[in-house]
Amino acid sequence: MISLACSPDGKYIASGSFDQTVQIWEAATGRQVVIYNGYSDRICSVAWSPDGNYVASASYDTTVQIWEAATGRHVYTYQTHGYPVYTVAWSPDGQRIASGDAGVTDGTGGTVLVWPVTLFEGNGQQPQPIVVSYSQGNRAYESHNNAVEAVAWSPDSRYIASVAHDIQIFDSFTGKPIYTYTKHNAGTGPAVQAVAWSPNGRYIASGGMEGTVQVWNARL
Repeated sequence: MISLACSPDGKYIASGSFDQTVQIWEAATGRQVVIYNGYSDRICSVAWSPDGNYVASASYDTTVQIWEAATGRHVYTYQTHGYPVYTVAWSPDGQRIASGDAGVTDGTGGTVLVWPVTLFEGNGQQPQPIVVSYSQGNRAYESHNNAVEAVAWSPDSRYIASVAHDIQIFDSFTGKPIYTYTKHNAGTGPAVQAVAWSPNGRYIASGGMEGTVQVWNARL
């Protein structure tokens, strides 16, 4: 098991695993409710929509898939990433999804893509858009030198914190970099593994490979 996420109402848990499945369980009883088998490689991250109706799951097979939490029905496959997708997060307003990939090891690093849920609302048959950097349509943010390990939205859905060797804050609408946090230190590899925004939006907590959790001002 690699990733866990609790449903917004606290009644269910979604889990993603090396066995290429996403499973939903009742939190109180452990009873298995749904198994989703739509992947060809390990699951790296799972995230619930704010209304609890959908689950987004990211995989090593380079896709992010959206499916109905209650039934396991496949809704949409996002295929713009060209590398394993390590992380996915739904915006608090429910309108967009951010996903981050491994990138390559030649110094290019991973990419964070921000894309709208309108791609799969309705009948899920909307055409795949072209990904553009800091322009209309999807947003592609490329600044990390390592794989993107995690992404987290600010409570107002405007900013995204993305994690690799450092933590970078950027505007989710424009891709404009806001701030880079570099206090974690773990050599040349990924220094940070986890990030979370405080409910009031003023602080960010980050967990590093050197064994510390640091809380810092979001500086927005």
